[in-house]
Amino acid sequence: MAGDRLEQRIQEVIDALDMGEFADRRAEGFSRGQRQKVVLGRALVHDPKNIIMDEPTTGLDVMAVRETRSMIRALRDKGHCVLFTTHYMDEAARLCDRIAVIIRGRIAAFGSPRQLMEQTGRDSLEDAFVELAGGGEGLLVSGDAGNGDNDDQTIVANGLDGCTEDSVRVGAAVDRR
Repeated sequence: MAGDRLEQRIQEVIDALDMGEFADRRAEGFSRGQRQKVVLGRALVHDPKNIIMDEPTTGLDVMAVRETRSMIRALRDKGHCVLFTTHYMDEAARLCDRIAVIIRGRIAAFGSPRQLMEQTGRDSLEDAFVELAGGGEGLLVSGDAGNGDNDDQTIVANGLDGCTEDSVRVGAAVDRR
């Protein structure tokens, strides 16, 4: 993508992420939410088929969380594969078709939010997660899985069927059940 089409796409992303008031400024001094929007915008400007995000709503204010979740829904609805980590089970329940609960580097459970709740007999995804994680409260997402320091992770995905082959191609382990 280049030229006029790139400029048009940049403006679309700026509008979609409500970045107009700071799009022409240097990133120095940006709030966490503004920095998060810049990162997301850079990832989306070329309209990738597969998007991987590490805790995209962590540390954002309520309005920025809503905008980010809305963007994730829109990407999903357009057929993109969105794979992200989160600490927020309500977010996972609202946004995700499939959820993988990873405990100590291994998939402990995989399925839709409803399937995970049925599997554990729990009424909420948060309660199901706590049971699947062995009853331990809290969740630390770590880029260094397997270091022994509470490396439980939840990875959630939308449109997983569309990105499995691409995920494997870049080195992700996929359990084909």
